[in-house]
Amino acid sequence: MFLLALTQLLGCSGSGYEYAGLTTHDYVALDNDRSWEYASDDPDRTWILQVDKVFPVEEFDGTEVVTLEYAKKDPYELLHSIQWSSDSQRGVLIHGWSVEGGASAAYPEAPIQFADRTMLIGDSVQTDAAGTVFTSTLVAVENCDNHWTPDEWECLHFQVDDGQGGASGAPFVGDWWMAKGWGASWLQGATDTDKWILSSGKWEPLEG
Repeated sequence: MFLLALTQLLGCSGSGYEYAGLTTHDYVALDNDRSWEYASDDPDRTWILQVDKVFPVEEFDGTEVVTLEYAKKDPYELLHSIQWSSDSQRGVLIHGWSVEGGASAAYPEAPIQFADRTMLIGDSVQTDAAGTVFTSTLVAVENCDNHWTPDEWECLHFQVDDGQGGASGAPFVGDWWMAKGWGASWLQGATDTDKWILSSGKWEPLEG
């Protein structure tokens, strides 16, 4: 953990080393064909959380925007969707979301900043959108081993707050542990009693 943080926080300049920050978009992977499955640490939640990338991918103002659908796996029941973008120019943005049953939906004029292009531990970004001020903080670099592989995983831990304890209904409010090249290894929404832990993932190149 220390080595990852040190190598990405320190950059070389003509006069020596300076703080450069962590490159956040590397940790929110949306390329090609992807899907993920998660099991809850809550013993009362025995179902699998399935996350799928939706095609076709949209583009707004030159930015590729990917919709991820979050659902109960079996029997399939869509819970909510989030529109994400992740690139080296604008960092990680949320362009909109919807919750099944009409509990919450919004497509703000300006996207919500989940993460700046580079961030230091403790940095926050704030966006006033859909009548709510959302604050996203890079809390730490943490171990985030999962149920999928025996490898050691390290993640950027982001905490998104709506100032209302999750009452905004936005499904991205809560904690996200993002792994380089894969995205969320753990996630815990504001109303979840425990974490969702990655149990499987899929990455396939797009044909053509």
